[in-house]
Amino acid sequence: MKTIALILMTAMLSLSSQAQEIPKNVQTNFEVHYPDAQEVQWEVTSKAYQVSFVEDQTQHTHWYSADGYLLKTQKSADASVLPEPVQQKIASTYEAYRIAQVTQQVAEGYVTYQLALAHAKAPALAVQVSHDGRILEKLPLETALSPRQSF
Repeated sequence: MKTIALILMTAMLSLSSQAQEIPKNVQTNFEVHYPDAQEVQWEVTSKAYQVSFVEDQTQHTHWYSADGYLLKTQKSADASVLPEPVQQKIASTYEAYRIAQVTQQVAEGYVTYQLALAHAKAPALAVQVSHDGRILEKLPLETALSPRQSF
């Protein structure tokens, strides 16, 4: 009985590792565009192939479709890259907060910014802002950090 269980577990692990393989066209597309990428880690989600990597000392995460099409990009950024409308909106709406972290996201040509806002006496916030300064989403930072499936 133990032998059967061991065989079944081995077979399941084998299938699992095969399912985690990244299609060659996805890998090739990534490698052509990011030949200097370091610390490359792939993950398969239910709808996309996710790759996290470091390039020029910046953390990136990209999502590809099975046919190698780049669906979405995310990269860490400095607050200085924020467009003026975003800076103004954050300064007026969250004046007691400071920007602790910036992530720039591009999907279908549309740029948004995910900001971690810190406050000395209030809970930290995660705010998603469009490039023109519209607040798209606001959550307590600990809620935003909970695992959510993006793709």
